[in-house]
Amino acid sequence: MRRLLCSIFTLPLVACQSSPSGGITHVVLASLEDPSEVPALLEDCEAMLSGIDVVHGFACGAPIDVGRGDRVVKDYDVGLHMVFETAEDYEAYVVHPRHVEILERWGPKFTALRIYDFGAEASDR
Repeated sequence: MRRLLCSIFTLPLVACQSSPSGGITHVVLASLEDPSEVPALLEDCEAMLSGIDVVHGFACGAPIDVGRGDRVVKDYDVGLHMVFETAEDYEAYVVHPRHVEILERWGPKFTALRIYDFGAEASDR
């Protein structure tokens, strides 16, 4: 059921858009009920999501202090950054069995989940 709802609400948004030449960036910031589970979530993200063939860039980690004080928001436990080349790749990721599985496993343990998607145009840099 969750897979169906995710598909119903996400696919129309993605399918009607063209892909930016620099791809689609997907950022997720998750807060956990039990912060001691951060290492296990990071391990699962790496094992389950990084190898999905439509994911062309992947990083996950916990907030770090870079010495900028309150200018850098650290009100989450795990950050995830992914890049997709096309809207079709993003669509395939949303319904991919490993993505659905990690949501089913960890979703009930989140106290907050913020998702940011944005497109970028290719750069010569």
